[in-house]
Amino acid sequence: MSTIVTLVLSGWLAAGAPEGTSDQQSVDGASLDAAGQGQVAENTTQKPEQNQSPEHTLANIEKAETLTQEGWQLSRQGQWGSAEPKFLQAVRLDPESTGALNGLGWSRFYARNWNRAIEAFEKCIALAPDHAAALNGLGQIYYAKSDFKKALGYLNKAAPNAPASWWALAKIHLLEGNWGEAEKWCKKIVADQPENADARQMLAAAEANKLPDWLRRLIAPPKLPLSLTDEPINGDVTRAWKLFHRGRFRTAEVIFREQFKKYPNNFAAQNGLACCLKAEGKVDEALALWENLQLDNPGVNMATYSLAETYLEQKEYAKSIPYWEKIVATPPENAAAKASLEVAKAKVAEAKAKAAAERAKVGANSESD
Repeated sequence: MSTIVTLVLSGWLAAGAPEGTSDQQSVDGASLDAAGQGQVAENTTQKPEQNQSPEHTLANIEKAETLTQEGWQLSRQGQWGSAEPKFLQAVRLDPESTGALNGLGWSRFYARNWNRAIEAFEKCIALAPDHAAALNGLGQIYYAKSDFKKALGYLNKAAPNAPASWWALAKIHLLEGNWGEAEKWCKKIVADQPENADARQMLAAAEANKLPDWLRRLIAPPKLPLSLTDEPINGDVTRAWKLFHRGRFRTAEVIFREQFKKYPNNFAAQNGLACCLKAEGKVDEALALWENLQLDNPGVNMATYSLAETYLEQKEYAKSIPYWEKIVATPPENAAAKASLEVAKAKVAEAKAKAAAERAKVGANSESD
């Protein structure tokens, strides 16, 4: 799958802030100091309130900080579902922790729980109005909902410190025919990623004042299936996941399979069934289910991670590369995914070199004969 399909979704799956102990550390998937992208000067540590016990308040803040770090650690591994309870608990302990609120927003964002993600992001910017990551998150959600007016309001505020927002800004202006604005944002993306062919195609469209139909289809907000909206997961699926995490794979499989038959578009049920099959050693069946999920839901989601990791584990390195590339191309920055991508590419290069050496050896032997 081309990178542009990934970047279609990087406008609405582009996370704003990665792991960190404070918001000063992160806005766009990398340490701001390392990326040289400026700062959001906001530390999660708060002074105790006058009417509270200082010891109790400080203990809560410290615990909240630890939970926030644990949440971002899980998010680096693509485990947003497991990260959400960490962030939620951190917010309950320290309601003014913008780091925890931002993490809670992004964990809900990746769960496609748009309304609750908006709630978390809005609380974050109420405390820190210039919080680029949360502003970007709100902009990405409203872009996904095709509410471009609201999206632009947030994305423009986020843009100085959140380059992930540039893609959504460029796409919105292209879709609305605002060629000058589209060109401005496309040029910023190309300057930041000069080797990105997709960015150059978008820039060419802006400069030509014409958006080809094929490009319009690719950059338009995707039509989200019912399973990726705010509809809650039913109790049977929740129970099956609990059984799965307790190692009761066969029992969980039966429930997931029943739910999948009843609701074939239910992402959680199909993904759960695939996870059970893999745990039971039925890897090919699991891969087939994840491939179907990825086809129906082309963004970066748990199917993407599962395909990338499973193909790598099966030493099918070439098959894993497109999925790792999708993950790496979609913020937040994921060091583990980058490392896995490099491993897969190295293995493919090694196999090609070995095959070339064998061919050369055969050719040399033929000439000598």
